[in-house]
Amino acid sequence: MPLHRLEDFYQDYRQTFGGDDIKGLDLYTPGGDKIGSVEDALVDQEGRFRYLVISTGILGFGKKILLPMGLARIDYHGGRVITQGMSKAQVEQLPEYRDGMAIDPEHERQIQVVYSEQR
Repeated sequence: MPLHRLEDFYQDYRQTFGGDDIKGLDLYTPGGDKIGSVEDALVDQEGRFRYLVISTGILGFGKKILLPMGLARIDYHGGRVITQGMSKAQVEQLPEYRDGMAIDPEHERQIQVVYSEQR
C-alpha cells in the first residue's frame, strides 16, 4: 500500500487541523527521555495517518525512523508527542527510514517486531 507525505496528501493540512502543526514537535518516552522530533507524517490512500517520521539525531546526525500512529499520543498543549511503550533502546533497533522510501510489508514487519519485543 503506497504511503504519502502529509503535505503531499493534505496541502492545507494546518487549516484542516485547526492551525496546529505536528511537524517540529519533540518526541519523548513516557519517562520523559527525548528521542527526537517529528519531521513528517505518512498517510495511506484514504488519508489515514499511519506513521510519524521521527528524526533521532542532532544537527542531521542520527537516523530517521517510523513511529506507528497507534503508539503516539500528541500533546499540542505541551508541544510534544509521547510514545506509548517505546524506549530509547527500541529506537536503536528500528530500521532506518529514508525520504521517499517505499514502505513494503517487510519494512513494516521489521518495525512491528521491534515494538512487540518490548511489550
